[in-house]
Amino acid sequence: MRVLTTLLALILSGCASIPLSTIAHFSTFNVQSIAGIAPDQVRVRIAVPVGYEVDPAQSQLTISLTTKTGETVERAMELRRLGVTKIQRSAGMFSHEVSVNSYELALSPHGVQNMLQLQQFALAEKLGAYRFQVNTKFASVPANARSIQIWADIKLALSDPYVKVIDGGEIEFEQKRG
Repeated sequence: MRVLTTLLALILSGCASIPLSTIAHFSTFNVQSIAGIAPDQVRVRIAVPVGYEVDPAQSQLTISLTTKTGETVERAMELRRLGVTKIQRSAGMFSHEVSVNSYELALSPHGVQNMLQLQQFALAEKLGAYRFQVNTKFASVPANARSIQIWADIKLALSDPYVKVIDGGEIEFEQKRG
């Protein structure tokens, strides 16, 4: 069985699938925003077409913080599955909606500890930049799949709406050999 891995760089610039509203939402993100995150309220939602399955146990949210002096601290936070629902997502402006499995994930207990460490760093330093990244493996994919259309949303508080980070981005699979 082939093992497929995809890395979704949720970098807030340089990706055509990131909505402008997301860039605007995170443009005001700062040290207080990071310090104010309640780790147990962080949610990541990954949606993939029906027929594909995400492996939540192999999923992580990584946040990188870079100071104004160039020092970078990065923490990978394991995620745990809260639920899966079948919904419809837009496949693009001129396309029909696609049936997808939407995985709602939260930080694991170890992930919560990593977030707390990251927050301590943020409070002690002058931040210059930040980056969100989601790593996931697929539990199953259709036999001849070469790419996948994927959606990823994030929210940093239960009272907040999800913010679209990847809106129907197309990712090609890299097959491991060996």
